[in-house]
Amino acid sequence: MFPTIEIFGRTLGTYGICAVLGIAACVLLFACLGKDKGLKIEDALMTMLALGAGMFLGGHILYGITNTSGIIRLFSHAS
Repeated sequence: MFPTIEIFGRTLGTYGICAVLGIAACVLLFACLGKDKGLKIEDALMTMLALGAGMFLGGHILYGITNTSGIIRLFSHAS
């Protein structure tokens, strides 16, 4: 797998691209299937917002857990 892709001179991470595409696909599926059940598109958008915030926070927490030595080194050099 390619860790990054260059598009229009900008380097983008493939994980972020796949996450955004997955959330967009979920919202579209929610919107299409939700019409039969009487659900609103606003519910899908709020779900997408909650998922995005959870991914952001979860990603930063996981980064902190897996890179504790680098974070300790960074703060030890701060005066």
